[in-house]
Amino acid sequence: MHDKSSFAGRIVLALILMVCFYTLALALAGALIFLPIGMAVFANRIHLKLAILSLIGGCMILWSVMPRWDRFIAPGPRLTEKDQPELFKQLQSIAQSTDQAMPAEVYALPEMNAWVANRGGIMGLGSRRIMGIGIPLMQVLSAQQLRGVLAHEFGHYHGGDTKLGPWLYVTRSAIVRTVENLASSGSSILYLPFAMYLKLFLRLTQKVSRQQEFTADALAAKIVGPQPIGDALKVVHSQALAFEGYWQSEYSPALERGYRPPMAQGFREYAQAPMVKTIVEETLKQAMEESKSDIYDSHPALKERLAAINQVNGPRSTAIDPPAIDWIRDVDGLEKQMIDHMAKTLKVSAPEAIRWTDTVERVLIPNYFQTIKDLGGNLQGLTLEQAAQKLSNPQRCSELINPEILPHITDDDNKRSLASQIVGTLSILALYLRGGSVQNPIGQAPFVQTGHGDRVEPFEWIKELIERKITLDELIAKYQEYQIDSFQVDEILNHKAS
Repeated sequence: MHDKSSFAGRIVLALILMVCFYTLALALAGALIFLPIGMAVFANRIHLKLAILSLIGGCMILWSVMPRWDRFIAPGPRLTEKDQPELFKQLQSIAQSTDQAMPAEVYALPEMNAWVANRGGIMGLGSRRIMGIGIPLMQVLSAQQLRGVLAHEFGHYHGGDTKLGPWLYVTRSAIVRTVENLASSGSSILYLPFAMYLKLFLRLTQKVSRQQEFTADALAAKIVGPQPIGDALKVVHSQALAFEGYWQSEYSPALERGYRPPMAQGFREYAQAPMVKTIVEETLKQAMEESKSDIYDSHPALKERLAAINQVNGPRSTAIDPPAIDWIRDVDGLEKQMIDHMAKTLKVSAPEAIRWTDTVERVLIPNYFQTIKDLGGNLQGLTLEQAAQKLSNPQRCSELINPEILPHITDDDNKRSLASQIVGTLSILALYLRGGSVQNPIGQAPFVQTGHGDRVEPFEWIKELIERKITLDELIAKYQEYQIDSFQVDEILNHKAS
């Protein structure tokens, strides 16, 4: 559990690191700025080039270390007790259990995460408590598990971590700015001491961050119980990767096209896809085998956290444990608010609501046409069979790739992978333009349903070719079976993407 002496020790460490950094920076900046004056006074001459470089270096350091005002931008729609009374009832219960005040503001986030912070003001002065709660997180956790997560976050308030955080954040940001500015100026002599200090600062402060996580875990386990917080950590650790994949491969492409399919529904389907479930299981298994965290990690290894939690005496889990998302009223409406808020932040139009079944024609197919036009090389005049022949030849597959991006792909395997993507996409579009119906189950590879009811998987064909499970002749035979072997790629290149 947290005690005053440990918090005082962390404050002292933060202050020492901060004072040492600013002392180093100001001393070096002062020396550089007054160097030309010293040359004039003591040497009765000024080396003009050296004087200019010295002044620039000193001013650059001063500008880099100057504290910035924390301009807080709301990360999502604000939640209120009036609109979400069940959630706030739980928050108030946990605040009382941890002997902490409620955060001034609570925000809904489209993330698999929850966090607390002190934001606003400068160097933590004049700041206020805020909390962010991921709605996707609430969809994968039970009520008791989420109580454990929230108790952990209030543990950061209880431990004074959010008061310490702004000091560490501002100092780290100043060091990083200094390193980046000096590196971009080409001044290796000035760059080196700050780069070395950054490594030392990260090494020491990340150790503090890891201890803060242990302390917050212990408080959560004492209030809610070891099992709910332990189970929550395992779920979050594995599902965070799944949500990231879902966002990048399924949801983000729709948003970029200006559409908003149902986020919660889509993630439920994505998480149940066999391939995704396998990845999630492997991710958790690997995390459970990693017994030690890296010195630069901000969080301890999962195995370390679970072992520490199991040492805490806390209440046993309740028999009735409904989904945490039951605390939220009008999930669909809140989802719309989150996405619209994101669009407003990015200064783009609010996306149009559509069903997932509509994303094939409105998102996937237009993106496929655009992929060929952006990534494809000299494809004019080729048939699909000829494109497959180039792909099967490692020395010629790069001919399928746009020459402008080819110099940036130095690895032969990456060239083959990109060429495979191009031919697979060409194959699907050929079937589509021949009247096939493209299907895109969430979390799975797209396929084409032919008029005869066949399920055709062109990307799987290409994968089997590359892995030498089928020959080029066998691939061409498949093309011939569906009458796309002589399909002219020009039809795709000349097609107007939606």
